[in-house]
Amino acid sequence: MAIAYKIVAKKNPTDPDSGVKYYPRLVTMGNTKTLEDIIYDIKEMSSLSEGDIRSVLANFTECMRRALYNSQSVNIDGFGVFSLSARSKGAESPKEVQTANIRAVRINFRASTRIRPDLDAKNPADKMTFYNAEQQADAPAEDGGTDEGEGGDGAM
Repeated sequence: MAIAYKIVAKKNPTDPDSGVKYYPRLVTMGNTKTLEDIIYDIKEMSSLSEGDIRSVLANFTECMRRALYNSQSVNIDGFGVFSLSARSKGAESPKEVQTANIRAVRINFRASTRIRPDLDAKNPADKMTFYNAEQQADAPAEDGGTDEGEGGDGAM
């Protein structure tokens, strides 16, 4: 498996006079995996039915929502920790702080070390490789030909 990136030019926002630098930005390729896709993948890896998996995931999300809404974090071993945070308007004194100051509530996720990306992974199954998606798109077809209408050598 390889991770796609594209090259983006950025200026330093704290130093507008500095020159542009180029960075790799990871991009999503293809369609987003849906819940149906995940259910099917789990079904293929286990002896559970699609209905069983759908029920477990629906119950899991409801239980997680309840825990979060009761001021608890949710720690799923080997996956990560979910918790809530709030964006709010500041007040001049503690007495002025009210729930009306809360502007938005977000769910935070902190990945466990088990799934966190590791550029120095030793296990071949955990190693990440990267490719430039823009160069890949410009590359000649595998049969040695090029698509009609494309010109140039694919260089950036």
